[in-house]
Amino acid sequence: KGHDYDEATWFSNLPAHIQLELLKCELEVLSSSNCVVMSKVFQDHSFECMVVFQKILHANIFCASWLFIKNVIYSDEINPSDSKNTFKGKPVRNPKLAFEPNVYLTFCLFFTCFSHEFIANILSVSVNATKKRISKCYQTLGIENKDEMILYLKAGGYLQSIHDTAFRIIRERFRAGAEFSRNK
Repeated sequence: KGHDYDEATWFSNLPAHIQLELLKCELEVLSSSNCVVMSKVFQDHSFECMVVFQKILHANIFCASWLFIKNVIYSDEINPSDSKNTFKGKPVRNPKLAFEPNVYLTFCLFFTCFSHEFIANILSVSVNATKKRISKCYQTLGIENKDEMILYLKAGGYLQSIHDTAFRIIRERFRAGAEFSRNK
C-alpha cells in the first residue's frame, strides 16, 4: 500500500503462516537443480500479493529473487466465507497491515484506552494529529465508534496484540526519556 516499511519490518508484520509459505517457496526454488521460476498468490483477510520466485546466480552464489507483481492491497471484496474471523459478516482486517506505522502506533494506544493528550505526548505529535489518525482508522476499517472497534478487534483476535504493542511503546518511550535525562 506504499508504506515506508523496510523489508524486515514488512516481513515480520505478516501472519506467521504467510511468512512460512514465502520461505518455503524460496527454499523450493533454491533447492531445485534448474533455474526455476514459480509464482504464488498469498492472501490473508486484507492482504493479497502475488510473488514470483526466481533462482538467479549472482557473484557465483545462487540466490532467490522475489518479484512482487502487485503491491500489498487492501480490499473489501474478499469473500467473507474465506475468512476465519468475521465481524458483522465481513472479514476482520489485521490493523498492523492496514495502517501506516505511525497510524498503527496511535491506533494501539487509543484502543488501549489512553487519551489523545497522553498519546500526543508519547508520540510527540499534536492532539489534532492523533484525532485525525483515529478518524482515518474508523474510516479504513468501516467501524463507527470505539465500542464497535473494540468488539471488532476482539473478533479478529487482535485485541491482545494491540494492548501489548501499546505498552511496549510506552515502555520504550519512558526508557528513552530516562536515558535522555540521565545523560544531561
